[in-house]
Order: sequence, then C-alpha cells, then structure tokens
Amino acid sequence: MKPPKGRVMHSSLTFCGSSINLSDTEDEVINSNRYCLNVFFQTSDEVGRVFEKLKEGGKIIVELGPQFFSPMYGSIEDKYGVTWQLILPM
Repeated sequence: MKPPKGRVMHSSLTFCGSSINLSDTEDEVINSNRYCLNVFFQTSDEVGRVFEKLKEGGKIIVELGPQFFSPMYGSIEDKYGVTWQLILPM
C-alpha cells in the first residue's frame, strides 16, 4: 500500500521515554478536539516541564495543580490545536 502523495504512512516519536506512532489520514486536515492525548509521568518536575513547553503558543484548559485523581495534573491545547492531559499518577 502506498500513501497518497504528500502524506505520511507511518512515523514515530519518543515523548518522555514512550514511543508514539502516528500517520496521516485521507480526511480533510482540520484542527479539532476529536481526541486528547493523555500522558503519564513519573515525577511532578516532568509534568511541570512539559506543561511549560506545551503552553508556549497554546491555551491552558486546566491550570497545573492537584486534583482528586492526581497530585499533579494539567490540561492544555498546544499551538497546533492538540489537547493534552498531563498526569502524575497517585
């Protein structure tokens, strides 16, 4: 199978030590809130560092802080329109 011209059939990135696989779709490209990436971290420092990077040019949805399900949580829409939830597990 050959991807349509100008599209990516398979790519991979490493985010905080975890591999994430991505590909283009044949659908029209739009910014949307159809998905949210949930990323779990091992330390509150990691959560804070990534939150600070993602908020550059982005929009904070939930300010970084404790929640009933996490000692450190924040939600942000990055400058590309991707929504992230950054979570330190209990």
